[in-house]
Amino acid sequence: MPFALIMRIFSGNRLTAERSVIKMNYYFYFPVKQTQDSLEMNRKYVTYGIDVFQISNDHTREIDFCSDVSLDRDYVVALAYQCTVGQLNPIHLLDVILDTLN
Repeated sequence: MPFALIMRIFSGNRLTAERSVIKMNYYFYFPVKQTQDSLEMNRKYVTYGIDVFQISNDHTREIDFCSDVSLDRDYVVALAYQCTVGQLNPIHLLDVILDTLN
């Protein structure tokens, strides 16, 4: 899923209609491409992690990062999208990752 599709959830009518009245506070889960070193194979490999941002009316801040979630880009993008849409509390991110990998 492209970045634009993930961002679309923040531009729906429920947010824009009363933006000045409602205090916005959302979590945004963003897939991140990483390069890791493999000590066993003496080479680098590409993996994907998830960066978590808290978005409110007056600021955006990074609040968590889960490194090396999976080698499967589509899996990490789909998981980040589902966490964003479901507004998963970041304290549960590691549990969700472990549950979906099993």
